[in-house]
Amino acid sequence: MVMCPVCDSPTKVVEEPFYRCPRDGLLVYAEGTELTYEDDYFGLEYKNQYGKTYLEDREAILARNHWRLKEFHTRIRLSGKKKRLLEVGCAYGFFLEAAKNYGYELEGWELSQKAAQYCQNRGFAVKVGDFFALYENWQKQKRPPYDVVAAFYTIEHFRWQRQFWSAAAHLVSRGGYLLLSLPSCWGPLFYFHRRKWYENHPRDHFVDYSPRSLAKIGKSFGFKLLLTKSEGIHPNRFWGGSLPFLRSFFRKIQEKIPFSDTIYAVLRKDRDESF
Repeated sequence: MVMCPVCDSPTKVVEEPFYRCPRDGLLVYAEGTELTYEDDYFGLEYKNQYGKTYLEDREAILARNHWRLKEFHTRIRLSGKKKRLLEVGCAYGFFLEAAKNYGYELEGWELSQKAAQYCQNRGFAVKVGDFFALYENWQKQKRPPYDVVAAFYTIEHFRWQRQFWSAAAHLVSRGGYLLLSLPSCWGPLFYFHRRKWYENHPRDHFVDYSPRSLAKIGKSFGFKLLLTKSEGIHPNRFWGGSLPFLRSFFRKIQEKIPFSDTIYAVLRKDRDESF
C-alpha cells in the first residue's frame, strides 16, 4: 500500500504508479528515484530539456528570479533590521544574485559540490550537502530562523515530504515567508494531455502539488498560502490553444489564476506546526 509522505494516510490509485492522498490531495509518484545532481544534471540533462545548460540559461533564470522577487515585494513589506534569506537548492546562485539589491543577508544550501563552489567563488555564503543533514547541523548550532526561505523546483525531489515541511516550519521565523516554485498537477498538461503528462513525468519527482493541496499541507505546518501564480504560461497546452483567437484568451486565464503546469507560491508562517 502506498502511503502519503506527508500525513501517512493510505492513498488511492489514479493510474499506477501515481496515487492521490484523499486527505490532502497530494499526488504521489511511487516509482520516484533520487539522482546525484552533479555535472550531468546542470549540464547535459538540463540541456536535453531546455536546449541550453544551466549556466548558458543564466539570463532567463535571472529574469525569472527578478519576477519572483517583484511579485513578492509588491505584496509584502519587510521592515526593520536587515532580513535573513536562505535559498534551499540554490544551484549556481542566480536567485541569490537577484536578491542582492533587496538588502538581505544571504545564505544558500546546495547539494551539488560544483554548483556550491561556483557560488562561493562569487562571494556567496553557500553550504554544500544534503538538505536534511544541513538542517540537522543548523539545529545543533542553535542558529536563528530566517525571515525568508526560498526553494525553487526543489521540494518535489525530496522523498521525505513531511520531514521537509517540519524543517521549513522551524527554519522560517514567525511572520516570515516561504517562497516556492514547483510543478503543479492542476494545469493544462495534466487535465488535457494526461497520457503525455504520465509519460514525461520526471523520474526524480516524488510528489506533485496543486494550489489546493499546497494550501492544505502548508496550513498543517503553520503556513498560510498568500499567493499562487502561474509560473509557466503555455496557452498551446489547452485544447485549441494553438488557434490565434484562443491563444490570447488562455494566456489571460493563466495570468489571472494559477492553472499552470508550474506555479510560484508565497506562504507566511503564522503559527507553530500542528501535525
